[in-house]
Amino acid sequence: SEFTAAGAETLTTFSSGYIGSATGSSSTTLTVDRYHPLVSVATMIAPSPDWFVGASSENLCSGGSWRQSATVDAYPWDAGTDSGLAWTSLNSVSNPVQLIAR
Repeated sequence: SEFTAAGAETLTTFSSGYIGSATGSSSTTLTVDRYHPLVSVATMIAPSPDWFVGASSENLCSGGSWRQSATVDAYPWDAGTDSGLAWTSLNSVSNPVQLIAR
C-alpha cells in the first residue's frame, strides 16, 4: 500500500470497521510510545469514489504528558480523480486529474 511504501516514516498501518449508514462510529486500538507519539488517519467517504477525510501527524503527547482524549475537526476533501456531477454518479475519471480541494 502507499503507507507501507513510505518506509521508515510509517510504523504501523491499521484498518477499522465499515460504517454501513450515514451515521455511526468505528473504533480501533493502537499503541504509541514516546518515540512515536504521532498518529495520522485517512478514510474514504462512501459512496463517493474520491472523497476522503483525515488527520495528519496528530501528537498524542502534549507538554510531556499523554493526552487523555483528542478531538479533531475533520473536513471532507475531494481527491480530484472523479468528475461525477454528484457523489452518487457513476465513475467518470477526471482527465486531467484535478487538484485536491476542500
